[in-house]
Amino acid sequence: MIKRLGVYSLPENTDADEFWHYHTQVHAKQAKQAFGDYLKRYTINRVRRVIAGEGAWFGLVETWWENQEDIDRGFEVLNTTMLPNGLSISDDFGSRVARYTSFEVDEFVALDKLKGEAVKRMTFYQLVDGIDGDDFFHYHTHKHATDVLNASQTDYARKKYIINRINRRIKGDEQIFGFIETWWANHAEMDLDLAELGRVTLTDGVSLVNEFFEQVENVVVYEVEEFIAKG
Repeated sequence: MIKRLGVYSLPENTDADEFWHYHTQVHAKQAKQAFGDYLKRYTINRVRRVIAGEGAWFGLVETWWENQEDIDRGFEVLNTTMLPNGLSISDDFGSRVARYTSFEVDEFVALDKLKGEAVKRMTFYQLVDGIDGDDFFHYHTHKHATDVLNASQTDYARKKYIINRINRRIKGDEQIFGFIETWWANHAEMDLDLAELGRVTLTDGVSLVNEFFEQVENVVVYEVEEFIAKG
């Protein structure tokens, strides 16, 4: 499965609620019809608050596909299907957003026991100079993720935990190495779990949290509202 991520901001003076309605109730339906069965899953995320860092994005779009050929066929329809306003579906969306960047992503699912509504966070970062990307992704998925899950053995621990690495930038100019997606049942359980993780010390005497954050920089943490358009 191939995963894509698109991130964007909004032009000044855009009504955020009106745009969110357009994105989830108008554009999402147009896109699903154009993509057809080529598209396997489609999630739209709206930033509700910036928890840490200097966040500028309004929306984050995730799509999943079987292969590159299906992506190419789906976007060919999206780019050539004309709307009554004279724009293609893709150009109509593009005319309403600013600084759109898209990526191809390697996705590692560390945990998925999510049921029902949840609080979702998305954490984006770059690597500190000198950190090897392959070594870091292996550390993140095979050591840090295991340490986090071993430490989170309470009822209020995270319900879903996904680690993503940017494979390539397709368009735009945003620079990120990877991002983490985490879900909790509610804000109280999120706060308890994160506080507990912050107190964990590894066998080498290093803080579990510090071991990770010493290797990354330009970290931005968003709380998002997730809209599942398909899948």
